[in-house]
Amino acid sequence: MPNIFCDPENGLVFRVYLTNNHKPGILPWNYAESPVSRTRKNFIQVSCDKGKTWSRSKQIIVQGNEYDEIHWMPGVYYGKNGAAIEGSHIIKNRAGEVLVPQVKEVAEKYSVNTVPLSF
Repeated sequence: MPNIFCDPENGLVFRVYLTNNHKPGILPWNYAESPVSRTRKNFIQVSCDKGKTWSRSKQIIVQGNEYDEIHWMPGVYYGKNGAAIEGSHIIKNRAGEVLVPQVKEVAEKYSVNTVPLSF
């Protein structure tokens, strides 16, 4: 299920969701056998017309030369560990940045980072 954020100042609507791989018959929280937590990628779409139409999906990747589709945020590598947006609320700070909290999972331990979005 996507997370939705409506920016009241400019009317933009952000839709953030994740994708992952799974194995039939293996529970997602079975960290040793399930690829779910190691294959998460987060994506965003933007609507400029109150949700009537949406931009193409774009993977959320932290800004910086060291980040790409595989290593998309500090400490997260596709295929090794993951991060999710589930249960988090997208917010806008006083500087005008829209922030997407990411819950990072590394070997069954969790931490929360925030990823600013720029468009």
